[in-house]
Amino acid sequence: MPLIIKPMSEFSTDGCEGLPEWAYGFMPGDFCDFIEAVEAALNNRKIAFVMHEWPGFWTTASEPGKQIMIHKLAYECMFTLEQDWPKVIDDHIDAVENPPAVAQEA
Repeated sequence: MPLIIKPMSEFSTDGCEGLPEWAYGFMPGDFCDFIEAVEAALNNRKIAFVMHEWPGFWTTASEPGKQIMIHKLAYECMFTLEQDWPKVIDDHIDAVENPPAVAQEA
């Protein structure tokens, strides 16, 4: 079972008092809910991660140098009812974990 790392929000000095520049479409409370929803989805999948909420990405223990951006996901959630976020987030994580094959040129 992978180690689940504490989310960055628990260490952040800013907490949810403001918004990173890329997340201005959220109300402050909604942004915190969004980050918590993404973290819950990653935890449900037993993915060891570190959330870097202010720059807007997460990294995993399996690929620590790879930054998985959440800007597009945040934008999608801004225009989705919060009750539907889990599906949007799961679909995004599925796409990250299983990217579509790229056609090879002959």
